[in-house]
Amino acid sequence: MSRLLLVEAEASDRLVLKSRLTEAGYKVTSVETGAKGIVEARTGDFDLLVISAEGRGGVDGCEVCRRVKAIPELVHVPIIVYSTGKSGSDMAEAAYAAGADAFVSKGQMPHIHLVLEAQMRHRSRVREALDQSRILEQENQRLEAQQRHMVDIGSANLEETNRAVLLRELACGRPDGVMVVDSSGHVQNADRGALELMGRSVIGQALGKAAPATGLEAFVRDARATSRDGFRFEVSQRKDRSQRNLMAAVVPVTRNESSGQTLRIVLLLDLGKRKVAEEMLRAHEPGIPRQQLAELLDAAASLYTLEAITGRGEATTALREQVSKYISRQTPALISGPKGSGKRHVANVLHYSGQATGPILSLRCGSQSSEELELELFGYMKGSFPDAMVDHPGLMLLAQDGTLLLEDVDHLSKPLQARIAQAMADRKLMRKGARQPERFELRLLATTQLSPEAFETNSDVDPAFAKMFHGRSVNVPSLVERRDDLPILVEFFLERFGPLHKVSEVSDEASWVLAHHDWPGNVAELESSLEEACSQASGQAIQVEHLPAQLRQLVTSMPAQDIIPSQSPSDAHDYSGLPQMTIPGMPAFEEQRPWDIGEEDPISLEHYEMKALLRALDSCGGDKLAAARLLKVGKSTLYRKLKRFGIS
Repeated sequence: MSRLLLVEAEASDRLVLKSRLTEAGYKVTSVETGAKGIVEARTGDFDLLVISAEGRGGVDGCEVCRRVKAIPELVHVPIIVYSTGKSGSDMAEAAYAAGADAFVSKGQMPHIHLVLEAQMRHRSRVREALDQSRILEQENQRLEAQQRHMVDIGSANLEETNRAVLLRELACGRPDGVMVVDSSGHVQNADRGALELMGRSVIGQALGKAAPATGLEAFVRDARATSRDGFRFEVSQRKDRSQRNLMAAVVPVTRNESSGQTLRIVLLLDLGKRKVAEEMLRAHEPGIPRQQLAELLDAAASLYTLEAITGRGEATTALREQVSKYISRQTPALISGPKGSGKRHVANVLHYSGQATGPILSLRCGSQSSEELELELFGYMKGSFPDAMVDHPGLMLLAQDGTLLLEDVDHLSKPLQARIAQAMADRKLMRKGARQPERFELRLLATTQLSPEAFETNSDVDPAFAKMFHGRSVNVPSLVERRDDLPILVEFFLERFGPLHKVSEVSDEASWVLAHHDWPGNVAELESSLEEACSQASGQAIQVEHLPAQLRQLVTSMPAQDIIPSQSPSDAHDYSGLPQMTIPGMPAFEEQRPWDIGEEDPISLEHYEMKALLRALDSCGGDKLAAARLLKVGKSTLYRKLKRFGIS
């Protein structure tokens, strides 16, 4: 007798429907709220879930369906959502979007038992596939137990274990790609993973054309009544896909009983990716649970958009335009800019706003020796050196279908740069101690404090490595270059750090200091300064004394005439009323001023800069603060320039 869980808030409807379903031969357990239904579904072993769409005083039917489908062990249990009230296409659409297998409206309620019977037939086919998978799971557990008792035996049958791990992934409903194939062998639909594995144009193609000379089409066609698994094949490289070793399983689903038309669900596994995952499991690094990981990835994708590059100034607008050009591309890109300017933030925007399905992993190239960096990037095999106790995939394999970010890439040794360039060209790498190369697919991003031109001409950069980034660079401006964005950035960081310390504003004096600091640490320095200021202010507006020491020093080192604007002497003479002597055919004579440029002046930017400083000081009556504002430079910058030119 099939077990059925009924979720219905109305006592009368619950009693009537439970009676009807019991008469139809089901063992019915009924609950009155969605919350209880979720708990009961977790603890009970049910073959069907029947849920009312009209949840009253709690979780509605669609939300119950969505939460139950998120439970891995219940993903294959059919869910029927029904409505006893007025229901339109919107309610049905919401139910199917939540993961319901069927929706029954009020007019169809007398025939709900027919819907249940159809779902039970489908359930029996799925159970058959799951039973086979459970057998494989048990075999895998036996092998794992044997491996735990034979740790010292290095010759364990790893191939059998690998296959069990792969099939376990299928049994748990975690394929890398899913396709729907009709009875003629044409792909009707494919998810994002399948499009990446088989190519963007696979929808509408025959399997024989999508994967020629592999036998995949015959394997799928032969799965008429029972599921099949374990078919290994290789897809060749094309414009819209890379070469990969895959494994397929097929589950047939009859869409129309009368016509006998059968659809086949093809589940695809990327064997290269699974091998890396299995090695990580053996190394006791299980990672984040899949359900939590999906939520984190969605949050990251919503956070790192083009709009996450904060600011409205010309430099920031130009930066966003540069980044937008590279979002949809998978080519390598060089991100240049001074320290603390936000290069890693730009890399995250490029990754999460693009089409990558893998992770983004980063490596600081100046943090380790060249040998350690090579092992970290390419990986190694067990026994390849004394400390190699297990097989270890490098970052280039772990970042499969994602992004690898090399920070301060100019610190890499030249031989290692050359090896990375060769691996990226071949899309193959060889681990230390390995006998066979392994394929990989990733996007390479790199950051440097050098300009793109200086990076390419640097004698410490391998030519082949530099060529990868030629014409593919994003320049992140310094905070001084985007000074127009300073108020927006201050507000952004104040909204982030302020609520924790009940700080919501910055005083005029502190704002002046923030506006006139040089920010050698760029956005990173501004962020840390405001975080410290918020913690110091604690419930009041940020004052100068709450700022870090290097910013407070800007006020203490300011000369008096910069605090009190200069006044012209009251007895200053005005010569404007005196007549001017002129000579016919010649312009009026004017006294040569220090900032005037004549033919005898050298053609030099440095000389013209000194003249500009003199003119600005004269225009502002000697007020250095006003001169700095006029020239749009920081206070300390102006002082350095005055000292360099000997202007007092």
